[in-house]
Amino acid sequence: MYEAFQAIAVTSDWIRRRRHNHLLHETLETISNGLDGIPSPIFFVGSQVEGSTTIGMGSDTDRVCLQDDVRVVLKLGDWQIGKKNLLAFKDETTPPQFYKLCRLQQAPDGRR
Repeated sequence: MYEAFQAIAVTSDWIRRRRHNHLLHETLETISNGLDGIPSPIFFVGSQVEGSTTIGMGSDTDRVCLQDDVRVVLKLGDWQIGKKNLLAFKDETTPPQFYKLCRLQQAPDGRR
């Protein structure tokens, strides 16, 4: 694969620069969010950050944000009071690499 990148002028220096640029952008966005009162770190993932994309590929930038007040559960028994709970599940229409999410609501009397 390295030879393929060299053939289109993507060098290890180019990949290092792209990775550095995205890590810097990730850090600045996390700091900016903290100043706005959003203490959630931001992580950029995917081919853009890896430096394994080239001009014309149409690659997007994927962002992952850590939210400590949200809990994703696979079983209803893992539901927690005081957090936003999302149930992750699959059905016959869900592609293998995906889950559907359903927000679980707390009962008015505080029960699950």
